[in-house]
Amino acid sequence: MLKAADLAKEGFKLILLSVFIVSGAAISKLLPKDIALQNALLGIGGTLAIVIVIVGASVLSARYFQSQALEKSIEQLSPLPELIERAAVRHRDQGEETLRGLSGLIRAGYPEWLITEEALRPVESEATGKDIWIASPDLKNDTYLSEDHDLLPVIKGNAKRGVIYTYFIPDKPELASAENSLRDVFADFPQRLKVVKIRADEWDKCFIAHVMVLNPRSELQKKPRVYLELPIKGRGHWIAVDDEVAPKMFGRLQLFLQHQGSAALPAHAV
Repeated sequence: MLKAADLAKEGFKLILLSVFIVSGAAISKLLPKDIALQNALLGIGGTLAIVIVIVGASVLSARYFQSQALEKSIEQLSPLPELIERAAVRHRDQGEETLRGLSGLIRAGYPEWLITEEALRPVESEATGKDIWIASPDLKNDTYLSEDHDLLPVIKGNAKRGVIYTYFIPDKPELASAENSLRDVFADFPQRLKVVKIRADEWDKCFIAHVMVLNPRSELQKKPRVYLELPIKGRGHWIAVDDEVAPKMFGRLQLFLQHQGSAALPAHAV
Protein backbone atom coordinates (compact mmCIF):
# COMPACT_ATOMS: atom_id res chain seq x y z
CA MET A 1 0.00 0.00 0.00
CA LEU A 2 1.19 3.53 -0.81
CA LYS A 3 2.18 5.52 2.25
CA ALA A 4 2.67 9.30 2.50
CA ALA A 5 6.45 8.83 2.58
CA ASP A 6 6.28 6.74 -0.62
CA LEU A 7 4.15 9.44 -2.23
CA ALA A 8 6.76 12.09 -1.38
CA LYS A 9 9.54 9.95 -2.88
CA GLU A 10 7.64 9.45 -6.13
CA GLY A 11 6.85 13.18 -6.35
CA PHE A 12 10.48 14.07 -5.77
CA LYS A 13 11.49 11.78 -8.64
CA LEU A 14 9.05 13.56 -10.98
CA ILE A 15 10.40 16.97 -9.98
CA LEU A 16 13.97 15.84 -10.65
CA LEU A 17 12.93 14.52 -14.06
CA SER A 18 11.23 17.81 -14.91
CA VAL A 19 14.25 19.81 -13.76
CA PHE A 20 16.48 17.59 -15.89
CA ILE A 21 14.36 18.19 -18.97
CA VAL A 22 14.15 21.95 -18.43
CA SER A 23 17.88 22.12 -17.68
CA GLY A 24 18.67 20.24 -20.86
CA ALA A 25 16.58 22.67 -22.88
CA ALA A 26 18.23 25.66 -21.17
CA ILE A 27 21.74 24.32 -21.73
CA SER A 28 20.95 23.95 -25.45
CA LYS A 29 20.72 27.77 -25.62
CA LEU A 30 24.42 27.94 -24.78
CA LEU A 31 25.30 25.98 -27.88
CA PRO A 32 26.03 27.87 -31.08
CA LYS A 33 22.89 26.94 -32.87
CA ASP A 34 19.94 28.62 -34.47
CA ILE A 35 18.21 30.96 -31.95
CA ALA A 36 14.73 29.99 -33.11
CA LEU A 37 15.50 26.29 -32.68
CA GLN A 38 16.88 26.92 -29.21
CA ASN A 39 13.78 28.81 -28.15
CA ALA A 40 11.61 26.04 -29.56
CA LEU A 41 13.54 23.38 -27.63
CA LEU A 42 13.31 25.42 -24.44
CA GLY A 43 9.55 25.81 -24.88
CA ILE A 44 9.06 22.14 -25.63
CA GLY A 45 11.18 21.16 -22.61
CA GLY A 46 9.24 23.41 -20.29
CA THR A 47 5.91 22.20 -21.62
CA LEU A 48 7.00 18.55 -21.34
CA ALA A 49 8.15 19.14 -17.76
CA ILE A 50 4.79 20.68 -16.84
CA VAL A 51 2.90 17.78 -18.46
CA ILE A 52 5.05 15.24 -16.62
CA VAL A 53 4.47 16.96 -13.30
CA ILE A 54 0.69 17.23 -13.85
CA VAL A 55 0.24 13.65 -15.10
CA GLY A 56 2.58 12.24 -12.47
CA ALA A 57 0.82 14.15 -9.70
CA SER A 58 -2.57 12.86 -10.92
CA VAL A 59 -1.34 9.27 -11.04
CA LEU A 60 0.27 9.49 -7.61
CA SER A 61 -2.84 11.10 -6.14
CA ALA A 62 -5.03 8.34 -7.57
CA ARG A 63 -2.69 5.64 -6.23
CA TYR A 64 -2.58 7.33 -2.82
CA PHE A 65 -6.37 7.58 -2.49
CA GLN A 66 -6.77 3.98 -3.69
CA SER A 67 -4.26 2.91 -1.05
CA GLN A 68 -6.14 4.83 1.64
CA ALA A 69 -9.42 3.24 0.56
CA LEU A 70 -7.82 -0.22 0.67
CA GLU A 71 -6.44 0.42 4.16
CA LYS A 72 -9.87 1.51 5.33
CA SER A 73 -11.44 -1.62 3.84
CA ILE A 74 -8.86 -3.82 5.58
CA GLU A 75 -9.53 -2.05 8.87
CA GLN A 76 -13.23 -2.71 8.44
CA LEU A 77 -12.49 -6.40 7.75
CA SER A 78 -10.11 -6.81 10.72
CA PRO A 79 -12.90 -7.95 13.11
CA LEU A 80 -13.98 -10.59 10.55
CA PRO A 81 -11.89 -13.51 11.98
CA GLU A 82 -13.27 -12.84 15.45
CA LEU A 83 -16.82 -12.67 14.08
CA ILE A 84 -16.30 -15.96 12.23
CA GLU A 85 -14.96 -17.59 15.40
CA ARG A 86 -17.92 -16.34 17.43
CA ALA A 87 -20.33 -17.66 14.81
CA ALA A 88 -18.57 -21.04 14.80
CA VAL A 89 -18.78 -21.28 18.60
CA ARG A 90 -22.43 -20.29 18.54
CA HIS A 91 -23.31 -22.89 15.93
CA ARG A 92 -21.25 -25.54 17.75
CA ASP A 93 -23.13 -24.82 21.00
CA GLN A 94 -26.44 -24.97 19.15
CA GLY A 95 -25.40 -28.30 17.60
CA GLU A 96 -24.41 -29.74 20.98
CA GLU A 97 -27.69 -28.59 22.48
CA THR A 98 -29.57 -30.24 19.62
CA LEU A 99 -27.65 -33.49 20.15
CA ARG A 100 -28.44 -33.41 23.87
CA GLY A 101 -32.09 -32.93 23.05
CA LEU A 102 -32.06 -35.83 20.61
CA SER A 103 -30.23 -37.99 23.16
CA GLY A 104 -32.94 -37.18 25.69
CA LEU A 105 -35.63 -38.14 23.23
CA ILE A 106 -33.87 -41.42 22.49
CA ARG A 107 -33.53 -42.24 26.19
CA ALA A 108 -37.14 -41.31 26.73
CA GLY A 109 -38.02 -43.94 24.13
CA TYR A 110 -36.45 -46.73 26.22
CA PRO A 111 -38.70 -48.70 28.57
CA GLU A 112 -37.90 -48.17 32.24
CA TRP A 113 -36.63 -51.72 32.71
CA LEU A 114 -34.00 -51.37 29.96
CA ILE A 115 -30.61 -50.05 31.05
CA THR A 116 -27.94 -48.83 28.66
CA GLU A 117 -24.23 -49.48 29.14
CA GLU A 118 -23.75 -45.78 29.73
CA ALA A 119 -26.35 -45.73 32.51
CA LEU A 120 -24.89 -48.85 34.14
CA ARG A 121 -21.36 -47.45 34.55
CA PRO A 122 -22.13 -45.14 37.50
CA VAL A 123 -24.11 -47.96 39.13
CA GLU A 124 -21.04 -50.20 39.00
CA SER A 125 -18.64 -47.44 40.09
CA GLU A 126 -20.77 -46.66 43.19
CA ALA A 127 -21.56 -50.27 44.11
CA THR A 128 -21.80 -51.21 47.78
CA GLY A 129 -19.45 -53.84 49.17
CA LYS A 130 -16.00 -55.09 48.34
CA ASP A 131 -16.90 -57.69 45.73
CA ILE A 132 -18.24 -57.70 42.18
CA TRP A 133 -18.90 -60.96 40.37
CA ILE A 134 -19.07 -61.11 36.60
CA ALA A 135 -19.96 -64.08 34.43
CA SER A 136 -18.65 -63.43 30.94
CA PRO A 137 -18.59 -65.68 27.88
CA ASP A 138 -15.77 -63.74 26.17
CA LEU A 139 -14.51 -60.93 28.48
CA LYS A 140 -15.02 -58.40 25.71
CA ASN A 141 -16.91 -55.96 27.92
CA ASP A 142 -14.12 -55.68 30.47
CA THR A 143 -10.88 -55.79 28.47
CA TYR A 144 -9.00 -53.88 25.82
CA LEU A 145 -10.73 -56.12 23.27
CA SER A 146 -13.96 -54.14 23.66
CA GLU A 147 -15.11 -51.79 20.91
CA ASP A 148 -14.73 -48.90 23.34
CA HIS A 149 -12.80 -48.65 26.59
CA ASP A 150 -15.29 -46.48 28.50
CA LEU A 151 -15.88 -49.16 31.14
CA LEU A 152 -12.19 -49.71 31.95
CA PRO A 153 -11.79 -46.53 34.08
CA VAL A 154 -14.73 -47.75 36.20
CA ILE A 155 -13.08 -51.15 36.75
CA LYS A 156 -9.70 -49.62 37.55
CA GLY A 157 -11.29 -47.08 39.89
CA ASN A 158 -13.11 -49.82 41.79
CA ALA A 159 -9.92 -51.90 42.03
CA LYS A 160 -8.08 -48.88 43.39
CA ARG A 161 -10.65 -48.46 46.18
CA GLY A 162 -10.34 -52.11 47.14
CA VAL A 163 -13.11 -53.87 45.20
CA ILE A 164 -12.26 -57.46 44.23
CA TYR A 165 -13.50 -58.58 40.81
CA THR A 166 -14.23 -62.28 40.38
CA TYR A 167 -14.72 -63.39 36.78
CA PHE A 168 -16.47 -66.63 35.90
CA ILE A 169 -15.51 -67.67 32.38
CA PRO A 170 -15.82 -70.80 30.26
CA ASP A 171 -12.66 -72.87 30.11
CA LYS A 172 -11.87 -72.44 26.42
CA PRO A 173 -8.46 -72.13 24.73
CA GLU A 174 -9.69 -69.29 22.53
CA LEU A 175 -10.12 -67.08 25.61
CA ALA A 176 -6.37 -67.07 26.35
CA SER A 177 -5.76 -63.67 24.73
CA ALA A 178 -8.81 -62.22 26.49
CA GLU A 179 -7.46 -63.44 29.85
CA ASN A 180 -4.13 -61.75 29.14
CA SER A 181 -5.94 -58.53 28.29
CA LEU A 182 -7.92 -58.80 31.53
CA ARG A 183 -4.68 -59.09 33.50
CA ASP A 184 -3.44 -55.96 31.74
CA VAL A 185 -6.48 -54.06 33.01
CA PHE A 186 -5.61 -55.09 36.59
CA ALA A 187 -1.86 -54.61 36.14
CA ASP A 188 -1.69 -51.99 38.92
CA PHE A 189 -3.82 -54.07 41.34
CA PRO A 190 -3.37 -57.76 40.45
CA GLN A 191 -4.56 -58.82 43.91
CA ARG A 192 -8.00 -57.38 43.07
CA LEU A 193 -8.56 -59.90 40.27
CA LYS A 194 -9.75 -63.49 40.61
CA VAL A 195 -10.75 -65.83 37.82
CA VAL A 196 -12.88 -68.97 38.04
CA LYS A 197 -12.88 -71.20 35.00
CA ILE A 198 -15.97 -73.26 34.37
CA ARG A 199 -16.11 -76.30 32.12
CA ALA A 200 -17.46 -75.13 28.77
CA ASP A 201 -20.44 -77.52 28.70
CA GLU A 202 -21.43 -76.51 32.24
CA TRP A 203 -21.15 -72.86 31.32
CA ASP A 204 -23.47 -73.29 28.35
CA LYS A 205 -26.08 -74.92 30.59
CA CYS A 206 -26.08 -72.09 33.11
CA PHE A 207 -25.48 -68.83 31.25
CA ILE A 208 -26.47 -67.29 27.96
CA ALA A 209 -24.92 -63.82 28.30
CA HIS A 210 -23.03 -61.51 30.62
CA VAL A 211 -24.17 -61.39 34.25
CA MET A 212 -22.98 -58.85 36.81
CA VAL A 213 -23.60 -59.23 40.55
CA LEU A 214 -22.99 -56.23 42.78
CA ASN A 215 -22.48 -56.77 46.52
CA PRO A 216 -22.80 -60.58 46.28
CA ARG A 217 -21.99 -61.00 49.99
CA SER A 218 -24.84 -58.73 51.14
CA GLU A 219 -22.53 -56.31 52.91
CA LEU A 220 -23.98 -53.42 54.95
CA GLN A 221 -27.25 -55.38 55.11
CA LYS A 222 -28.00 -54.60 51.49
CA LYS A 223 -29.25 -57.16 49.01
CA PRO A 224 -27.12 -58.18 46.04
CA ARG A 225 -28.12 -56.62 42.75
CA VAL A 226 -27.99 -58.67 39.56
CA TYR A 227 -27.84 -57.31 36.03
CA LEU A 228 -28.16 -59.35 32.85
CA GLU A 229 -26.98 -58.21 29.43
CA LEU A 230 -29.62 -59.04 26.86
CA PRO A 231 -28.50 -61.69 24.35
CA ILE A 232 -29.48 -59.62 21.33
CA LYS A 233 -27.66 -58.29 18.31
CA GLY A 234 -25.86 -55.16 19.39
CA ARG A 235 -24.37 -55.22 22.87
CA GLY A 236 -24.79 -52.78 25.70
CA HIS A 237 -28.44 -53.34 26.73
CA TRP A 238 -29.03 -54.64 30.25
CA ILE A 239 -31.88 -55.39 32.60
CA ALA A 240 -32.01 -55.40 36.38
CA VAL A 241 -33.04 -58.87 37.49
CA ASP A 242 -36.03 -59.04 39.83
CA ASP A 243 -35.17 -59.53 43.52
CA GLU A 244 -37.02 -62.85 43.60
CA VAL A 245 -35.07 -64.26 40.64
CA ALA A 246 -31.69 -62.71 41.44
CA PRO A 247 -30.74 -65.21 44.22
CA LYS A 248 -31.14 -68.11 41.79
CA MET A 249 -28.81 -66.48 39.26
CA PHE A 250 -25.95 -65.52 41.58
CA GLY A 251 -26.57 -68.70 43.57
CA ARG A 252 -25.19 -70.62 40.60
CA LEU A 253 -22.04 -68.52 40.76
CA GLN A 254 -21.74 -69.28 44.47
CA LEU A 255 -21.84 -73.00 43.72
CA PHE A 256 -19.08 -72.68 41.12
CA LEU A 257 -17.03 -70.60 43.55
CA GLN A 258 -17.45 -73.22 46.29
CA HIS A 259 -16.55 -75.96 43.83
CA GLN A 260 -13.25 -74.17 43.21
CA GLY A 261 -12.58 -74.03 46.94
CA SER A 262 -12.87 -71.39 49.62
CA ALA A 263 -11.35 -68.78 47.31
CA ALA A 264 -11.15 -68.32 43.56
CA LEU A 265 -7.91 -68.92 41.75
CA PRO A 266 -5.68 -65.82 41.43
CA ALA A 267 -5.41 -64.44 37.91
CA HIS A 268 -1.76 -65.46 37.54
CA ALA A 269 -2.62 -69.06 38.41
CA VAL A 270 -5.23 -69.67 35.75
